[in-house]
Amino acid sequence: YSSMAEYRVDDRTPWVLDAHNVEFRISARLVTTATGPVAPLYRMYGRRETHYTRLEEVRQWSRADHVVAVSDTDREAMTELVPDLQATVVPNCVDTNRFVPSPRRHEERLGAVFVGKMDYRPNLDAMVWFVDGVLPLVRSVVPDFQLTIVGRDPASRVQALGRAPGVHVVGRVDDTLPYLHEAALEVVPLRAGSGSRLKVLEALASGTPVVTTELGVEGLAVEPGRHVVVAEGPVELANAIVDLLADPSRRARLADAGRQLVEERYAWPDAVRRLAEVHERVVAEHPSHRG
Repeated sequence: YSSMAEYRVDDRTPWVLDAHNVEFRISARLVTTATGPVAPLYRMYGRRETHYTRLEEVRQWSRADHVVAVSDTDREAMTELVPDLQATVVPNCVDTNRFVPSPRRHEERLGAVFVGKMDYRPNLDAMVWFVDGVLPLVRSVVPDFQLTIVGRDPASRVQALGRAPGVHVVGRVDDTLPYLHEAALEVVPLRAGSGSRLKVLEALASGTPVVTTELGVEGLAVEPGRHVVVAEGPVELANAIVDLLADPSRRARLADAGRQLVEERYAWPDAVRRLAEVHERVVAEHPSHRG
């Protein structure tokens, strides 16, 4: 991470920085989601955090011998600020041997699942926004619809969501795969974030259709309508969920296309090879090696 790059101790050793996210973009996006009485204070804090995080990231990207980004989107954001940056895209991937479609995939299901670390601000914002604004619209049409929130360290605001009708907060689990298999779809209503979403790749690999915002699949080579369903705003998201629940054949097509995409683009062997090539090239080109 950029925050760990301060521990670089010398220039004799080649250093590669793994830019898992472009962190300042997360802060900048969260500023736009602030609501309520504390919103002005949070926006002031968020703008300050964005400014100093951007300065720190740019400094560390510039010092690294090479930077690994997880998506073309992130790489473009970096090179806009550091034009001569040496950077390679190595995407986040998923274990396609572990995350597999359910043998009972054609069973009727009404529920949705959200998977993520639940004290992480973009995930927290997504779930509060979804439960407050989207879920009631879905349940007005599909009264039995259930949302299961899976992920460790649920913040108090997430735990409070469990009191809303149709919401189950599970917390930490040993394995997310059974929850993906039990759900008719995964919702990824993110309004802030960076990098790429492992939750989306795991759902696609598991044959679970995904309904998401555009930001939820930022940096992933998905085609809306073919691999995932993309919608913005509470009404549009609710309609997308209701329509998908009513169309099992479409869910099956999305599941098949999503699984195929992950097998072709997001399985680990290719990413491991590309990462190894980056490390070998950086070592070979470093002055200490040439010397």
